[in-house]
Order: sequence, then structure tokens, then C-alpha cells
Amino acid sequence: MLRRVRERGVDAVTLAVAYHRARDVTPHGPARLVHRRDGLFLPHPDELPDIWDGVRLRPPVQDPAEVAAAARLFELAGPGGALAWTVFLHNTTLGAEHPDAAGVNCFGDPLRADLCPAHPDAGAYAVALARTVVRVTGAPVVAEALSYGTFDHGHHHERCFVPLGDGERALLGLCFCAHCRRAVAGQGADPERLRARIATHLERALDGAPATPGEPAALAAAVGDDVVAMLRARQAVVAALTGRVADAVHAEGGRLIFLDLTGRCSATPVASRPAVRWPCRAGVSASTRPR
Repeated sequence: MLRRVRERGVDAVTLAVAYHRARDVTPHGPARLVHRRDGLFLPHPDELPDIWDGVRLRPPVQDPAEVAAAARLFELAGPGGALAWTVFLHNTTLGAEHPDAAGVNCFGDPLRADLCPAHPDAGAYAVALARTVVRVTGAPVVAEALSYGTFDHGHHHERCFVPLGDGERALLGLCFCAHCRRAVAGQGADPERLRARIATHLERALDGAPATPGEPAALAAAVGDDVVAMLRARQAVVAALTGRVADAVHAEGGRLIFLDLTGRCSATPVASRPAVRWPCRAGVSASTRPR
């Protein structure tokens, strides 16, 4: 694989070291269709007690052969030849095992595919994972899902039996766990009032009311200005956690790269569905810069 990409003029590759479950079509692998599970392509946390002692959330680890293969790829790539793609909080296995650390919507339904970045245990997990990646690989950490999850990205079969607009999908992905409620209150808003208004709005949408656009101004018109405070609170939560992770990476002698979510690199925004809506839902500012 490294030989093929180098022949095409690529001087570095990004290798997944922590990833979410997936079904992949692999054109050059030993199997053409691969079903992947949540887990690390890194040593088990028990092998790094100075990092993981006291961390409640322990990620699953991939098969030993896959862990060894990842280590060999980093070795062959050499210094500067590989980056470590790390999916942080998007982990259905951990969300199911520790539902208290996952998100919860306005109806009290769990959002199990994503750990909540406002939860202290999720934050401790993210910091430990970042330290592990740098310690083991020595490569720059490319951070994905170091943020809130969204309603539309999480499960193998995601079905909706009524049409929902962008606004309704955004509102269904907002977390109302105790930690997020406190963050919203810290912005001067009333989290319970906001939760009730969002639930009422969504009940009407489920009964066939017209869809709402996904921009913050449209959401505020639908459920009140408290939702803008919630979006600010979520950005503050993500910024604080990203800062902690960046500090941990730097302390290990590494570098953190925040995966671009604005559509500048990886998407083609159009007038009807600008890509910038996605980071807004995830609590990521469109002006985020790497650290």
C-alpha cells in the first residue's frame, strides 16, 4: 500500500488508529467487503497504566493481528510519513456500555453513538486516547469526532418514518444531559424551558408540521433564543475539551490536527445545503483552526 501511494507522489498517509464501526469495500485488501467494529489499532489500555489508570471508559481493542499491522505500517512509513487518524467520541460500543456518558435528546432518548463532550468521563477518555496515540505512534493526531455527534450520523440503519427538515434533525441531535444543561444555564438561558419548547416543536413536526431550516436564526424563530445560547454553550464545551486534548498531545511531544468540518476540503456546499451547517450542529465553530 505504501509503495502504491508513494508511486503516485503522496509523501504521507493518514492511518486510522481509533475508528468507529463500519462496512468497507476494500479494492486491494484480502477481502473485498470488510465489517469493522469500534476499537483501537493500538495496545490495550492496560499496557499503559500511567495514562489509563483512573479512566472509567476503556475502549475496545482490535484483533492483535490488526494492531500489529498498524504498528508495522507506522514503522514502514517512517518519521513524517504517517498521521494518526483518531475518532474520539463517536463510539457506539462505549455509548452502549456507559449510557450515562452518552448524549440524551429532549425526549430523554439516548444518543448512544456518541459520548457527550461535556461529560467529565468522556473528556478524560479523550485525553487518555490522545496521549496513547502520540506515545505509541509518534505521529500527528488527526482528530475526528472531538465534538458533539449529530442526529444523522451514528448507526448502521438510520430510519425515519416521517419527513424531517434540517432544523428538526439539528434539534433532535442536541444533548440535554445534566452537564449540557449546566453549560446552557451558564450562558444565561433556561435549559428546561428550551428542552420543553424543542420537544413541543418536534412533536408538531412528527405530526406533519412544515419543516424548519437548519440555520441558527431559523431555529431561534422556531423554539426561542435559548437555542442560540445552547449552540454557544456547545461551542464552548468543544473548545475547552479540544484545548485539554491539545495540551495532552503537546505534553507527549506531539501535534494535534483538527479534521476539517467546514466543507472547505471534504465537501461541496451548495445553496440549499451548505456544509457549514454540520459543524454548527456538532458544536464546532466554522472558524476552527488547528493547534
